[in-house]
Amino acid sequence: MQPVLNGLAAGSVIAISALAFLIVSRTAGGLHLAHGAIVAWGGIVTLAMAPSGAAQLVVAAGAALFMTTLLGVFLEIGVYGPLASARAGASAIMLSSLAAYVFLAGVLTTVLGPNARYPTFQTMRASVEVPFGTALISPVQLVQVISAALICTAIPLALRSTRLGLYVRAQADDPELLEVMGGPTRRIRVVAAGVGGAMAGLVGVLTAMDVGMDANYGLTAVVTAAVVSFAAGSRIGFVTASFGILLGIIHAQIGAHVDMRWGMGALYSLLLLPLIALRRGVGVAGFGIRATR
Repeated sequence: MQPVLNGLAAGSVIAISALAFLIVSRTAGGLHLAHGAIVAWGGIVTLAMAPSGAAQLVVAAGAALFMTTLLGVFLEIGVYGPLASARAGASAIMLSSLAAYVFLAGVLTTVLGPNARYPTFQTMRASVEVPFGTALISPVQLVQVISAALICTAIPLALRSTRLGLYVRAQADDPELLEVMGGPTRRIRVVAAGVGGAMAGLVGVLTAMDVGMDANYGLTAVVTAAVVSFAAGSRIGFVTASFGILLGIIHAQIGAHVDMRWGMGALYSLLLLPLIALRRGVGVAGFGIRATR
């Protein structure tokens, strides 16, 4: 039971991360690789501003989310937007996003040092764990699960039932048609980038509260988000969230019964299953990751 709860908490963070990655990737028209760097910024800013623990956490987390929202918006205005105006392809967007990732991660590495790591504050880890059947769940894990439940329910519902959500779906599926019909394409892209940045920052905050954070964590975050996104068919919705939670549980089960060192390898190897089943390869599509013949 304990590995399942641990996996549920970890999978909840993965689910939020995958949705954030997909929202920006699909509206920007290419892989949002800078997502990982924004996650790392969110976590490090939180721990830097809350060195003594939970008393400062709300302010620190709020500041981190504000900063990562701005990072997302600045990436859209300074990188993705101009590329879209120039009719750049998905490969150009992906490479530009990779350059943004390298720059943002490089700033963190320069300031903190290549091997510097912020440990999580012990007041949260040492808090009284809540009994849940035969297992225990920590306050941090409870926050992770509740956050995922709220966000992974609100995002799909907003996409289906609001005018803004309709525009976001149109931008993701057929941006040219939306532009021809006079839709607010630039504003939608900026809003999506801001929401994606805030969600990425939240992933950083939730991860930092649990296991700490370093400048190199962004690579793990973006690869995991991309794996989930592809395996779930690049759908911004419940399927992606469910797949993220499932992968978190699988990872925890492997770590509990085999060896934690094999956990992430097994997690990423699941990406091969749909490729083998469909006999297809991985290609860069206009909205993110998808299989191509």
